[in-house]
Amino acid sequence: MKPPTQHSSRRKAAFTLIELLVVISVIAILAALLFPAGAAIKRKATISKVQAQLQQVAELIERYRVRFGYLPPDHPAVPARNSLYFELMGSTREGAAPAFNYTSLDGAARVSEGVCQSDFGVGAILNCTKSGGEEARPAEQFLKQLRPEQFYEYANGGSTVRLLTCSVPWPAAAGQIIAGTQANPWRYLKNGTNNPGGFDLWVDVVLGGKTNRIGNWNSGVPEIVSY
Repeated sequence: MKPPTQHSSRRKAAFTLIELLVVISVIAILAALLFPAGAAIKRKATISKVQAQLQQVAELIERYRVRFGYLPPDHPAVPARNSLYFELMGSTREGAAPAFNYTSLDGAARVSEGVCQSDFGVGAILNCTKSGGEEARPAEQFLKQLRPEQFYEYANGGSTVRLLTCSVPWPAAAGQIIAGTQANPWRYLKNGTNNPGGFDLWVDVVLGGKTNRIGNWNSGVPEIVSY
């Protein structure tokens, strides 16, 4: 007969192994339950961040309207290709017709009149300080302390073009809004369908495989849209 202490040691080891398996199973179950909750919390936090950014840009557009008496121009055919960066940053106009150039007040971007037309669908930047002694209101800089993730920059000929963007990138798997990049620009329309007499400002954000449209008409609950 084996000593009792050996039987006791084996029973204790076997019991410990069972306990370990039970603990592992409980952890796996808890992880399965907590993962969806964690994803939901992350989605809510991202939407809240985008809504805050939307509110900031919308407030600057309203300040622009109060200052000048009209809204910034839009690009109805391509709402994502708008001149909001230059209008809200302000610029100086140089040169002579028909070859004006606009340099943003922060000195970081510059567009020609031709690029304004081709890229923004407008003939000029309105919030500008004109050269040559022309009578006009001086440009006003509404944008302050712009972070790198809040704009997208690209070159077009001799121009350095900037678009205002949401800080949440557009996923490459969903295609591209601006060719060759994951930039997610703000879409903007004057006298929009959702805000007649005002403006529509929105952005689409992909979360959990769904495209959430966050706009200044539905800042509480995003719309789920499909492309």
